[in-house]
Order: sequence, then C-alpha cells, then structure tokens
Amino acid sequence: SGSKKKFLNDAFVTKFMPSGAGLFYSTYLGGANDDMALHIAVDSSENAYVVGSSASPDFPNTNTITGTNTAGLSPHVAGKKSAADTDAFLTKFDSNGALIYSALFGGKTNDVAYEVAVDASDDAFVVGSTDSTDFPTFEPVTAGTLLSTNKSGKYDAFVTAFNADASALLFSVFIGGKDKYFGYGIAVDS
Repeated sequence: SGSKKKFLNDAFVTKFMPSGAGLFYSTYLGGANDDMALHIAVDSSENAYVVGSSASPDFPNTNTITGTNTAGLSPHVAGKKSAADTDAFLTKFDSNGALIYSALFGGKTNDVAYEVAVDASDDAFVVGSTDSTDFPTFEPVTAGTLLSTNKSGKYDAFVTAFNADASALLFSVFIGGKDKYFGYGIAVDS
C-alpha cells in the first residue's frame, strides 16, 4: 500500500563461550516499542546487569519493590504520553541467561539509565539522566551537596541504588543544579 514499515528496536544480551568458539546464550530484551541497552556489568557469580531505556508498555518488569522504599516505581511504563517517552530499566540475568529481575523506573517524560555498577553484596547502582519532574526519589540525602530529591534543571543526573534482589531501594537521588546534568558513568568501591 506504499506505507513504510516502522522498525522497532529491542535490546539484546549475548554471552560467549570462554573460548570464543560459540554462544553460551543470547536473548532479546524489550517490548512493543523501542528499547535500548546502554551498559552491562557482571558480578562475581557471572550474573549480568543490563541498563538502558524503554518506551514499551509491555517491557519485562518483575518490580518486586514494596513498602516504604518504593520511590514510586511502577510495574509498567508510568505516565507515558507517547511511545517517544522512555523509562530507565535495570534487568538482571543469571549466568545461564534466565531473568532474575527487571525493574522499570522513571517519570512522565524521558528517563535513561546509562551505566550500572555492582558491589560485593550484589547491590546495583544505576546512573542516568531524566527530564521527569516526577522521577522516583528516595532519601537519604546529604545536606549541602549537589544530591537532592528535588529536580533542579531541565535535565538532572540521577543515581538509583537497588538492593541485591531489587526488593528495596537503598536510595534514589538527583545530582545537578539549574543547568543540564547527565550521568554517564558510575563506579563503586569496597
């Protein structure tokens, strides 16, 4: 009929055999709209932690966070106005490629997770950027720093920390001021 087919992207995760001679596993990660993986980290048990952004209302989301540390995390793409708006995600696969958990988080506009770091307790620390004024935040906040639970500029960086099984947030804060701030890298120490 002359109409152009829109090609939508899924993220994927691939683990190669140690020898490089083949694949150990390979899987798609996504839903009906565009999904993009931007970083992967591996813990000491060879579990893979993947972060990125999703515009899919059916993105895999186990979201086991309950109680006071929810920070408004939603079991779906929360408050999306259109498929152009994205939420950040953190997805954990075991060493064989099976899904352990997947958390979709963000506000009403664009949220992107750019990097993840995992500590010795398997807590996951995610950094990214958001222009959502309702991005989920959870204290503690250190007074007198650039850390805040109140968004300051058009884009703020964020750091959101999940405990080992993603059943609670350790914290979720903005980093920024009146200008644009983007969080592209994160590392954790002992």
